Amino acid sequence: MRAKYHTAPHPVWEIGVPVLAGILGLSTLQQNLQSLLSPMFGGTLVAAQLSQARDICTLLAAAITTQQYGRARSISNLCWGMGISLILPMICARQIASFMSIACGKQGALWTIQILLFPPTLIGSVLCERCISARASDCDAFWQRRLQRGAVIIAYFTFAARSKQFFHAFESELLGENAPGILIAMSSLTLLFSGYNHRFRKASCGLLPFAQTVLIALLMLTVTVKRDFPILDHASNIRILNSTQSSTGRIVVGDNLSLGYRFLRCDHSLLGGRWIQEKESGETKLGESIFATFVLQEIGRLVALPTMEQVQVPVAEIIGLGAGISADALSRHGYRLRIIEIDPAVYHATKTYFNLEAFQKVNVEDGFHSVTKRARQIKKGGSDYNLEDLADLVIHDCFTGGSVPIALYTEQFWSDLTLSIKATGHLVVNFAGVIESEISRAILRTLWHSFPQCRVFEDQFGPSGEFQAGSLKNVVFVCSMSHSPLLTFRPATRTDLLESPLRAHVFSHFLSREVLPDHFINESEEEEALNSGSKSGRLTTKFLLESEHSSSFRKWKMDSAIATWEAMREIMPVKAWAAY
Repeated sequence: MRAKYHTAPHPVWEIGVPVLAGILGLSTLQQNLQSLLSPMFGGTLVAAQLSQARDICTLLAAAITTQQYGRARSISNLCWGMGISLILPMICARQIASFMSIACGKQGALWTIQILLFPPTLIGSVLCERCISARASDCDAFWQRRLQRGAVIIAYFTFAARSKQFFHAFESELLGENAPGILIAMSSLTLLFSGYNHRFRKASCGLLPFAQTVLIALLMLTVTVKRDFPILDHASNIRILNSTQSSTGRIVVGDNLSLGYRFLRCDHSLLGGRWIQEKESGETKLGESIFATFVLQEIGRLVALPTMEQVQVPVAEIIGLGAGISADALSRHGYRLRIIEIDPAVYHATKTYFNLEAFQKVNVEDGFHSVTKRARQIKKGGSDYNLEDLADLVIHDCFTGGSVPIALYTEQFWSDLTLSIKATGHLVVNFAGVIESEISRAILRTLWHSFPQCRVFEDQFGPSGEFQAGSLKNVVFVCSMSHSPLLTFRPATRTDLLESPLRAHVFSHFLSREVLPDHFINESEEEEALNSGSKSGRLTTKFLLESEHSSSFRKWKMDSAIATWEAMREIMPVKAWAAY
């Protein structure tokens, strides 16, 4: 005969509060793991592996739970175990991720998530099953109870997995950057109090832990958790000047004291950097860019123009600010600048730590929406936009989180962008990705066919060679708005160099690094569409909207994320990426 759990069913509040607290904690933990691990593995890679790990943990937990048929398990012990398993990842996630990153490489995120997510998933499953058992007054209806518990457990996992976006919106609106920690702490405290009250059978034991948690949460909200910068990470010899969780990821400004440069990173991607020199007075002098690609973007200034086309005050627009290398150079050359940057934390970091001037025209918004909105105004004949606002030079450099924002590379975007460029103007586009992949080729073909003339250059200035399969590659496009005159470049003058040896080297060698279009354009591929929405394999907006969630797009994003992860690990070691 099977033993009965209770002679009378427990009150709904008594078992409902722990289950709801577990759902809140498990959902918030997933969001918190995303933000904790993205700086070490990249947002795209972590998001994909989080989904895999969640499915694996759910299946294992459900399989184990269904085997616990008649064993009586204490609800109080399960509540305590669930509460502790939610808190532990907050304490040891970074240490485990660092170890797994070394031991497992790019699969380190998957193993880290499974190690941290499986205990609360399993305990939550057993807790849910146990609470349903406690409500079952007829203990002889064996299969009825099994079906009831199974249905509730499935609903539990489904809601816990899919409610992440809801809780993330709730966090962002009401609780700010520290929201995940606060919500996990609230869930854990509720479970710990529930376990205590279940053990000692307090009156109103369902409502009491909730009331206790609310009081403690109110106290937590009155305490502002603020880190005092700069912070020296002794393991990596990195001095962290600022670290902010923002809309595109974790934005970090740091000084690599071993090699002597300052960098700006978003999650696991470097947005730029400068060499630094420490003065005896304690001040830090900024030097040249640590990457040649940002200097290579300035060759748009070297395009040969007829003498009559020279303008007194040229206008330049930069889409994607980065560390402000190009913006600083163009400003020193007398350009009137417009800047479009999606992330306010990037603009603040560049202005504060890279000595960027405070420009008047800075649009902190998504580049696609900014350009399309402006195009609609121009088409309507808006009076607030005239010929003086048309750009002589546009630099497009958008790359975050191990991938590129696809919407900024469609035919619609290029068509809208040309409306705000002079007929004699030029566009410079920096593209980073796995060049031989199908989607990358579609992006590059789209750009190539959207403008009358384009020339392409590599950003590496070592021995010339073929693109290495599967590796991250940077290419810089220079495109003109007309077929005539031919797109040629004038020799760089002393004024162009800005007393920079790096510019002198780049400007004197970039022509030898030109890339022929057959690297990414093939006549046979031109005859084949990627699908019915993509004519000649080009990236139309219709193709984007229909295919951005397809398997080919997901594979392309994953390949790009892995290539970015590998490239970034060659630039900085694991310990440096763990310093944020």
